Amino acid sequence: MEMFQHFQRTIIKNYLLGSFIAVFGVGSVFIFQTLSLKEGEFIAMGSIIFLSLVTMFGFEFLVYQKHIRPIKEVYTKKDPTIRLEVLLTAYH
Repeated sequence: MEMFQHFQRTIIKNYLLGSFIAVFGVGSVFIFQTLSLKEGEFIAMGSIIFLSLVTMFGFEFLVYQKHIRPIKEVYTKKDPTIRLEVLLTAYH
């Protein structure tokens, strides 16, 4: 179970880092470098980017839970003769 927890922490860090880079690294650079915004527009864009980040984190969490279910089953299964179906599902 400890191996699965380590695997899970690594995957979650990668998901969050990917979302953060996608929203702030790409989105913010293009928006704030190419547009000249007034203070009110700047705040509105910042709010939109923040909402986008929260939305991405939420949806990535839902997708992560769906994808991790078969992998978790493989890691937590006590029976050493894991069925081929479970391994194939986790692989896909």
